[in-house]
Amino acid sequence: MSKSFRQSQSFLHTWSGLLLGWVLFVIFMAGTIAFWREGLNRWMRPELDRIEQPYAVLGGAQRFLQGKAPGAKSW
Repeated sequence: MSKSFRQSQSFLHTWSGLLLGWVLFVIFMAGTIAFWREGLNRWMRPELDRIEQPYAVLGGAQRFLQGKAPGAKSW
């Protein structure tokens, strides 16, 4: 018996659909993890102190760098 074109392509359609579905799943999962990276890092390392005033810390770092290398183009 001869298969029709539709029947002969069902194997290809099934496996290409499964492969594409898994590739898209991995892409979306990686994107979700990348979006929540900081929260996940904080959750995985609870022993680190949380910086309550990040701008104050950045200001202190900038003052330190200006004192150490006042003529630098970049740090």
